[in-house]
Amino acid sequence: MRTLHADLTTAQKAASATPYVSLVFTSRDRATTRTYLTTSSPNRIVHIQQSEGATNDHISAPGEQPFAVLIRLRDNDNALGVLEWRGYRVDIGWGFNTGSGNRDSLGPPVFVRTQRRVSIAGQIYLELQCISLWGLLAVQYVNAEVDSVLAFSGESIRHILQRIMGGSACAAAILDDGGAFTDYTTEADNSTADNVFMLPAVPAVNDAFYFGSSTRFNTISIDLTTVGAGTWTLAWAYWNGSSWAVIDTIASSPVDISTFTKGELQVVRMPDTISSTWATTTINGQGPFYYLKVTVSAYTSITTQPKATRIRLGHDTGLWLDTSDGDQGDDFQPEHTTDYRVTQRQLVEQILEMTEMGIFVRQDGFHLRYIDNAEAGNDYAYDANHNSFSSIQSQSVVIPNEIKYVDLDPANADSGVVSDSYEDTTASGLIGKISAVVLQEDVSAADALKLATRHIRRLNRDAAQGMILAPMNCGQEVWDLVSVTDQRTTATFTGRASQLIRTYDPGEGVYNIQIIMGGAVVVTRAEITARHEQVVRARRATASEAEDRYNKARADAGLGPEDRGAVLSATEETLQRKAKADAAEQPVLELFTTLKEIQEARAVKAGVPVEALATPTEIMFDLIGFLTRRMEEQLGLRPTQSDIDESPYTLGHFPFE
Repeated sequence: MRTLHADLTTAQKAASATPYVSLVFTSRDRATTRTYLTTSSPNRIVHIQQSEGATNDHISAPGEQPFAVLIRLRDNDNALGVLEWRGYRVDIGWGFNTGSGNRDSLGPPVFVRTQRRVSIAGQIYLELQCISLWGLLAVQYVNAEVDSVLAFSGESIRHILQRIMGGSACAAAILDDGGAFTDYTTEADNSTADNVFMLPAVPAVNDAFYFGSSTRFNTISIDLTTVGAGTWTLAWAYWNGSSWAVIDTIASSPVDISTFTKGELQVVRMPDTISSTWATTTINGQGPFYYLKVTVSAYTSITTQPKATRIRLGHDTGLWLDTSDGDQGDDFQPEHTTDYRVTQRQLVEQILEMTEMGIFVRQDGFHLRYIDNAEAGNDYAYDANHNSFSSIQSQSVVIPNEIKYVDLDPANADSGVVSDSYEDTTASGLIGKISAVVLQEDVSAADALKLATRHIRRLNRDAAQGMILAPMNCGQEVWDLVSVTDQRTTATFTGRASQLIRTYDPGEGVYNIQIIMGGAVVVTRAEITARHEQVVRARRATASEAEDRYNKARADAGLGPEDRGAVLSATEETLQRKAKADAAEQPVLELFTTLKEIQEARAVKAGVPVEALATPTEIMFDLIGFLTRRMEEQLGLRPTQSDIDESPYTLGHFPFE
């Protein structure tokens, strides 16, 4: 969970507090920034919904590409819709007005994928659909070559993930030892341990290391496998076209790797202010590239020379390794082969299956951490101090409950299959043994047992545990261990947050967070109110098309227009008779009998052969439409004109898709 200011924690637990939300848009070249606050006058923010997930954080809406964040800004003056927003980075701050002023906590960055100008009765909106870092991985494939595969051998899981999520390989990685240059570009992109010297064996003032790329970057993912020890000071700078300009602020938390005295896999993040004047140059005949230079500005002593194993350069992305537990699996070296049809996100999911680790996203990129099933306590408690609007506690049996890893496909191997397995005896005791076999190339017996054990633990960790809807928690993160005490049932349960959905909608009085714990990630959809506009429009269009076809069939038969009201009345009478005869829960197959009766009723009423009337598909449409209207009326879901006019997006599922 992100660390919050004490006053913000107090405000989000209070019985009432004023929401504070901030939106900061930054162009990719960092030349343009636009800021919108709920405290601004006028407040343009009409609606925000942000989804965060373990690997998938998509929201879907009818006819749209999936997105992680939906933003609506009021644009009655047409000042926003004429601007370019695509590609802008968006930083969303979720907060409250506190005793010490407005305070917020920044969620993961997202990027505008689609901008839309929405004009409805009395209002004009700018609507922005944004994609997350996970979403970017989901649209990028592991290899651009159509006829090739991507194979990993002798490479640790953390280095595989660093290649995927840490950015691109260095175009140049150069050590300057008193004017003598050593090119480490090749070494910086392989998995040989400690093969990149970040400082000379005996540093001197003005010694330096250069990181070069053909495009601008703002993160450096460094796996510093040998941490430096000694007394020295480093200064970071970039080339501004005429000189090396010193960078005053380097962001590298939670540990400071920017001095090469902390490790291992961490990220150095540059401030956005350097991009506008950053220019290319050539070092050691390599370039022209965009270079960052780290220079020894003061030196006293050295006892351990800092050395790295792999370095990647990224733009708004990087990979941190936040934990170092012996059971987490980041050091495992799998024999793994994939093909070009696999996306980067899918490959990450495949690799994580061999570990007990999870990934969450912060402002500075991806964070890889051990998820301990035996962890005690919680990261946050929803109880009398921070109540929930609603909660669902889920308990499920793990299936499969025995996992066996093998090095050869048993169906194709005559002998010599290496294997081992691990069983969840609690689950098999409840439902019987249900086994699954996993093929892992060249796995040893010891590793087979280790992988099978991790697999079962992951299945238990990811089993459905429940969900809650609560007042906003500004710092909650994916993989947090959440404790819930329901004030109605007094039951207490815990679960791992696998997906978070935050919503701000002042028009609806909504400022909340939904937390899904364990289970498959839910692809959130547009709320009922948002879907009304789409559903009503689709229903009207389909009804009109069906009516045209129906009238054409009657005209072809030499008949005049039908009294649709009378037919629908007869249809409703038939349905009522059927409902009374079959009670409330008739089997699904009997619906086909009902359809036949409706068809016959129409034929009798119209005095024509059944073949001249609507097709079975049209009959099905009328029946579903009738049932839908009745159900909507009973549930209070029939849309009003204001629902259609506003049509905000929030979490939910339309029940009759």
